[in-house]
Amino acid sequence: MDHENTLQLLVVEDNATIGILLGRYFQSAGHTLTVTTQLHHARQLFQQTRYDIVLLDLMLPDGNGLDFLREIQAQDVKTPVIIMSGMQQSITQQNAVREGAAGFLIKPFQLKDVMLLIQQILQREELAV
Repeated sequence: MDHENTLQLLVVEDNATIGILLGRYFQSAGHTLTVTTQLHHARQLFQQTRYDIVLLDLMLPDGNGLDFLREIQAQDVKTPVIIMSGMQQSITQQNAVREGAAGFLIKPFQLKDVMLLIQQILQREELAV
């Protein structure tokens, strides 16, 4: 996939402010973004749409984001998942990477850092093909 094209992103984040900020940022860059605050809704959306990237919070009202990451991995879906978390413990980051996360962002983060990480991941994916 050419990372210059429009991206289809799924954001699973219970903090409405972060979801709004990510939405504005990516939509202003011409990308399509779907935001949900609930894991059960994210699961439905993921079954209905092919996303280029998933931005996934760990602590959600109806569960742990790592469970959703495991489900995506179990389906052998190649969609890169970036974990977003306020937990800075290295063990949390190690667990996320071991479970298959393509990247990890510690909150609070800069919006430009999100886009930079996405570009790095997409370039890695292109090289792996």
